[in-house]
Amino acid sequence: MTRRLFVTPFLPVLAMILLAPPMAWSTSEDESFPEDAAADAEEQSEPGPQDDWQSMTLDELGDWMGARAFATRELAQAEIARRLEEDQDDADEIVDFCYQLYSSREDPEVFMRARELLLSAIAGGTMAGRGFVGVMLHLHLFFQGDGEVRHGVLIQQAVAGAPAFEAGIQRGDLIIGIDDMDLNHPDADRAFMEYVASLRPGTPVSILILRGDEEIVVELNLARRPDDHRVDPGPGPEEVFRNWLRERQAENGS
Repeated sequence: MTRRLFVTPFLPVLAMILLAPPMAWSTSEDESFPEDAAADAEEQSEPGPQDDWQSMTLDELGDWMGARAFATRELAQAEIARRLEEDQDDADEIVDFCYQLYSSREDPEVFMRARELLLSAIAGGTMAGRGFVGVMLHLHLFFQGDGEVRHGVLIQQAVAGAPAFEAGIQRGDLIIGIDDMDLNHPDADRAFMEYVASLRPGTPVSILILRGDEEIVVELNLARRPDDHRVDPGPGPEEVFRNWLRERQAENGS
């Protein structure tokens, strides 16, 4: 009796699958999710340290402060901070721009960076004063020609290299006025120091000096006051910034 062997149709296919070498699954460099590819392309197109940040407009810098790459955001903020520090003539415009970014609150990242810039400018930098003439002085009483006793500020020393020294102010000079301020009062020395400290570096001032019997007007531009020449501690940076912010919001009716 002859036996017949029946092979089901699927067995050869199963054998081929089982005997086939394992397949190596891989993803080529071109195979990626569209969202990731777009994000990577955007980040690669952002400017870097080698780019000319100084030629960018404020609007461009504001946009880059909200960029995808952290390094780009840092570079944009650093360039605005540099301009606040160095571009005295444009300081008001830059502060206005930072305030607009701060007020819009559209992007939390931009909001926080604009706040940092404003805090630095208002409470500790360009807009906060810190003017410096570079003199050692004390209150002095003297007799005027008509016999009246007057107050003034006597110069003990002009610091070498400081604006006063460069403008020719000398030991023994008697300051009796600055700009439109008459210093004939008992707090003349403090009034002079506080007035100078309230002005921004680079501000031109006119100082009225009595040298012997001659009145001399000395013109000079203020320098930045060193940190160890503070008139008095005053309010902290946050308090200064918040006071400025309240005044600004009141002006804008917000």
